[in-house]
Amino acid sequence: MMALKCSEKTARNKLDGKTPITIPEAIKIRDNDFKDEKFSIDYLFASDNQSANSA
Repeated sequence: MMALKCSEKTARNKLDGKTPITIPEAIKIRDNDFKDEKFSIDYLFASDNQSANSA
């Protein structure tokens, strides 16, 4: 979550699903933390249920 430059509490709330991750935030995370990978936003932010259903 360093890409978002937010507080630890804000990052924890986003990771716990208490606060949504916006599309611009998701793009920043992908571009900062996965810049060498070819992951889509959908793949990176799929819930466990979405991942299980697509298998």
